[in-house]
Amino acid sequence: MRFTCSKKDIYEKLNLVIKSITNRTTMPILKGILIEAKEEEILIKGTDLEISILSKLKIKNDEVGKIIVNAKLFYEIIRKLPEGNIEFFTDESKKLHIKNLNSEFELEYLEEEKFPFAKEVKGEKFSFDRDILCNMIKKSSSCVSRESTKNALRGLYIEINKTGISLVGSDGYRIAITKENIINEQEKDILVPVENILNIEKILREEKETVELIIGEKDIKFELKEGEIYLKLLEGTYIDYKKPFLEEMKTEVIINKNDLINAVERMYLLSPEKKNNKIILRLINNLLKIETSSDIGYAKEEIILDKMGEDNEFAINCKFLLDAIKNIDGEELKLKIGKNERFILIEEVENDRSQFLIMNLKK
Repeated sequence: MRFTCSKKDIYEKLNLVIKSITNRTTMPILKGILIEAKEEEILIKGTDLEISILSKLKIKNDEVGKIIVNAKLFYEIIRKLPEGNIEFFTDESKKLHIKNLNSEFELEYLEEEKFPFAKEVKGEKFSFDRDILCNMIKKSSSCVSRESTKNALRGLYIEINKTGISLVGSDGYRIAITKENIINEQEKDILVPVENILNIEKILREEKETVELIIGEKDIKFELKEGEIYLKLLEGTYIDYKKPFLEEMKTEVIINKNDLINAVERMYLLSPEKKNNKIILRLINNLLKIETSSDIGYAKEEIILDKMGEDNEFAINCKFLLDAIKNIDGEELKLKIGKNERFILIEEVENDRSQFLIMNLKK
């Protein structure tokens, strides 16, 4: 194998593929990346068996071949080399030579064997606006558990029908839903691991304006400008998330978002260890009274608002409330309390594209 390219070009590709590499593995091959030199392109592949990333570099090559090198070491060498062209070639002693100006490295490599990269995905193809999809992922993933062993609680649920797409996240104590009206020819619902989809969301923000993906039975494939991402889907049935949103509301208020954020953040100061962070919300006439207490003190706030329905009192997790209101667009937001007072619903004033449901700690 022999080829020459600029540091900028190959580092850009490595910076993408390295996101699929993990040190938490007992399989040495998963600590490596596969470099394949074809006649007119270089393919760089990495995987941790859950997420696989392929990046393509369009250049003509003098000699074709496939090798596996230690991903972290190769990445760091390229990162620290000065700008300019880099020459890569292999020899018969199974060494990869890396030459750049006055620097030269020799790395041992493995000849390409059965590298466990994802198989091609066969299924329905969907296209979405990049910014809309990324914002939906960011908002709905805020309620997904990072610690649960249950697939339904550590996964982001994606539901696609012919009139729109919904993303749902829950940790068992709260639910986030984001919706968009998008016409699709096919229908599909899948469950994806939240940590991996958040990493993919960061990658997509640097990509083309339209996100194209193929959803198979067990995997999903994201098509990039010069690469591909494969992600294994989670198995299992998702929770019945729609039922609480159908409950009749007994109290509804409209409140300034920044006023509420500032007040709740001040309440949060009395939870230094961020464990006992319960606050009490009292809706009395056109006032929202907020109170909290802990071992280190007591605080209360009052905010003027517009209220419809009955007076009410509610206990809520302070952090959960902050996560929700910070993900609501607009200067104002709605707070709704259900007839059975089991939850509080936070949503946008003009529509229900983003909704956050949080359980009442007093029930």
